[in-house]
Amino acid sequence: MFSWVTFETLQKWTGGTWSNATLSDSVDSLSTDTRSIQPGQVFLALRGENFDGHRFLDSQEVQRAAAVIVDQPYSGPIPSLQVQDTLQALIQLGEGMRGSFQGKTLAVTGSAGKSSTKDMLATLCGDHTIKSPASFNNLIGVSKTALLLEDSTKTLVLEMGMNALGEISELCSHFKPEFGLITNIGDAHIGKLGGLEFIYQAKKEMFDWLSESGGKAAVNIDDEKVVKAFRESYGSEPLVTYSALGKEAVVSILSSKLDPKTGFLNLEVKVRGERVSVALPIFGKHQSQNIAAAIALAELAGISQWHHQLPGIRPADHRGEVHLSPGGLTVIDESYNSNPTALKSSLDSLYELDPSLPKYVVLGEMLELGKFSESRHLEVGEYLATLQKRWGGDLTVFAYGQEAKGFLKPLAFMGDRCHFAESVSLIEAELGQVRSAGWCLVKGSRGNRLEKVVNSLLHI
Repeated sequence: MFSWVTFETLQKWTGGTWSNATLSDSVDSLSTDTRSIQPGQVFLALRGENFDGHRFLDSQEVQRAAAVIVDQPYSGPIPSLQVQDTLQALIQLGEGMRGSFQGKTLAVTGSAGKSSTKDMLATLCGDHTIKSPASFNNLIGVSKTALLLEDSTKTLVLEMGMNALGEISELCSHFKPEFGLITNIGDAHIGKLGGLEFIYQAKKEMFDWLSESGGKAAVNIDDEKVVKAFRESYGSEPLVTYSALGKEAVVSILSSKLDPKTGFLNLEVKVRGERVSVALPIFGKHQSQNIAAAIALAELAGISQWHHQLPGIRPADHRGEVHLSPGGLTVIDESYNSNPTALKSSLDSLYELDPSLPKYVVLGEMLELGKFSESRHLEVGEYLATLQKRWGGDLTVFAYGQEAKGFLKPLAFMGDRCHFAESVSLIEAELGQVRSAGWCLVKGSRGNRLEKVVNSLLHI
């Protein structure tokens, strides 16, 4: 937090009432998790569907805190700030921090790639940048991110997600980005929103808010829906455009290739006429879209040092990481999330790697597809079948999760090289026996917890 934040500041931002407190005492930071609370932090007792921080007010961990923020009477030995609602207080504190921040605030949303783009953008922004940790992209997460701001911070990079209409508008109204983009508009969360048109409207809220507030947007001209959303929101041509397909744009990826031996990404990028070549230890040609987006938003925001920071880009955890297992497999870890568009892109990239080596694919079911789930899993299975028939090679497929059975139906021609795994341990056992060079792609929705497979392979 900013060094000047005191107990009195927290009271001003939340409208709460202190007990047993010295208002001039400074506040170092805030925590909502007793498992990681540090001495001197302020503990905010957040309530949720399956938890209530108030239950831990008497714990040894909380007693180390400098103070607590509660929405019920508290008679413990440390100072307490009583507010109407602790969730609203968390948001108010985040708003207070954001409202006091004088640097640049950038925001990223989209159906796929937003976390990777956010991380890449933060790297390009250089030192004194605060970014959303992990996928802190809802109202609680973005509020917590704002609370990480420090006196020396120059740039704040936010990730904004949504599960319903109005959520991105709400995030923008609280945290006021000045620059933003929509990575793409696809079918992630289609089950929750009920169709692509609702997803389009929900993502378009980013451009709507930026346009109404005088903010600026970078635009992915490879995605027709993103272009349409910008024109409907702004009624003009974008200042900064980008393309991963080599189209004429302010930022254009002229060449995107995977090293067939390592799986790493080699790019040639043109930015305002200047060509830049870079090799990055990250898997997936689809990552070039994220890199183009990050460069474009950095350009839009006037982040001049991005050229020097570009070689430092690394994959986010479980999003295109490449590892070599003791058994000889090159393990491609994309276990954090999956949706039809992203999965097909990963499969495309897999078939660009050395075809003489066997391929193993672990596919977890794609969640949050609702009534579209069966057709989308079948669609991806057909896509994989087409790739396999076209390029051939030694392929073994593991499907995990009930809906993932749909992947396997179009692959019936492969016979016993396709397996439906009832448990992660079965996949671990099967792949743990591989002791020769090969490629292993692991990709699934977060709920599949397929990082267990990756971790097992890397510790055999």
